[in-house]
Amino acid sequence: MQNVLIIDDETQLCELMSRAIERMGHRAEYALTLKQGLKLARSREFDIVFLDVQLPDGNGLDRLTDFQAVPSAPEVIVVTGYANP
Repeated sequence: MQNVLIIDDETQLCELMSRAIERMGHRAEYALTLKQGLKLARSREFDIVFLDVQLPDGNGLDRLTDFQAVPSAPEVIVVTGYANP
């Protein structure tokens, strides 16, 4: 069982992804801001983080190294709803 953290400002997307991940037998939590996501990542162990790029309190890419540096050293998958790379 893997622990998955989803960081995205779209609540419906977070809930949908959480349900899908849980149906696969894993645990999922989500945060709607970078600040909330970093707080969770630093306080719990996660194996995978899905990190959105455009968030209300900043750019996920700018904080990528912060997530990679948390004690559990999760794999980070960057996601975005914007077509511009």
